[in-house]
Amino acid sequence: MIDLITGKTKSGKTTLIKEKIKTIQNPVIILDFKNDFDDVQTKTINLGLIDPFLSPMNYTDAVAINSGLVEFSQFLAERSQEVLKDFCLEEDWKIFKMNDLIDEALKRATNGWNQHENAKAKESRRFLNFKKSKQELILEDEINKIEQTDIVVVKTEGLHSIQTRVLSFLLLSRLQEKFSSITVVSDNINYLWRDGHLFSFSKIFDFEKNNLLLSFNKTENFPKRLKKHINNVFIFKLENNSDVDFFKQLNIPIDAKAKRFRQGKYVEYNLNDILINEPETQMA
Repeated sequence: MIDLITGKTKSGKTTLIKEKIKTIQNPVIILDFKNDFDDVQTKTINLGLIDPFLSPMNYTDAVAINSGLVEFSQFLAERSQEVLKDFCLEEDWKIFKMNDLIDEALKRATNGWNQHENAKAKESRRFLNFKKSKQELILEDEINKIEQTDIVVVKTEGLHSIQTRVLSFLLLSRLQEKFSSITVVSDNINYLWRDGHLFSFSKIFDFEKNNLLLSFNKTENFPKRLKKHINNVFIFKLENNSDVDFFKQLNIPIDAKAKRFRQGKYVEYNLNDILINEPETQMA
């Protein structure tokens, strides 16, 4: 389920998130690509040091990578499925792992008859190059260090936003396999949560079972595909009337007064309940 936190920059959203994660029991994965959580004393994973292709991959991995690469198209997942079916028994293709799966899938897409797919495959190769000298960590090794009660801050170093999204989706998918549920924290990282990329990712990542704390400055950046998964909303000082309209569509009784909230003031709603909290505490 999703806790949606919305409000202007420096309205108090990040402080609220830091308070909330203190009480969470399952693994908390903080996607900290803007260094807003450097004061959280915890384990760290640096995506910029990981080469995801140092270990074999399966179909779910291919879908995660496909989701991070392109919007709506499933060309990489479809070609990966073809490759897997050629290398294993028919009934095992969904779980079978193989080395160079993504490379083989890209070759098929590049050499096929579909010119649109050819172009996507060629463009994708440059974003799937993780062979820099510093990128020598194995993803499984980093995941194996994470335990049930851990808070993990995920950093990105020297990566293009597409590479960051690819590795983020792959990491979250793998963690979902290891734990019964995880909590994902994302504070104003709009490029991760676009509807076109979630088109495929939502097929492998369970947004009901896992918990997400998603923060946005504007509601227009919140993906429509995830709207049905919203459980709680935390409304800080809003940007404009379109934000007010967004919450009215969720039957939340908010009005233009929310645009005049002082720093730190917010209201909290549960979509299955009524207004449950209107704290007066200042949050920086």
